[in-house]
Amino acid sequence: METSSPIEGITLKHLAPYLPYNVVGVIQSNIHKGWLPEGSKVKLSLENARMFIGKESTIKIRLRPLSDLTKEIEVNGERFVPIEWMNEEIPNTPGFDFIRKMDFPFKYLPSTIIEYCVMEKLIEWHFDVFGLIDRGLAININELKP
Repeated sequence: METSSPIEGITLKHLAPYLPYNVVGVIQSNIHKGWLPEGSKVKLSLENARMFIGKESTIKIRLRPLSDLTKEIEVNGERFVPIEWMNEEIPNTPGFDFIRKMDFPFKYLPSTIIEYCVMEKLIEWHFDVFGLIDRGLAININELKP
């Protein structure tokens, strides 16, 4: 079974970590004549993600840029600043300490080594940990109309 089929350049390797966390995809073109019009939002799951994998699929997932780590976000009705939450809940992780003290742009985070618990939280909160937004393979959640 192939696990790296393209979704307009996104592989299942990049998509799979987000699936348990109700990530939403936005249809970029009508992939099944009349079925889902452009701009439709689809909650991706383990069950339906394979439907969008392939050369004809043009769906992009909505993700937060890493620069939002210092801004208030809302997840499941709860509002918080991710960097502050991590500082309180997982303060002794060396990788997180590295992120907190970064004085270079957040875009370099995908090439750093951080703890699993930090990466898991970033993925759960739909942060772009793979640099997909910059490569045009995901949509910045802040640039979407409500």
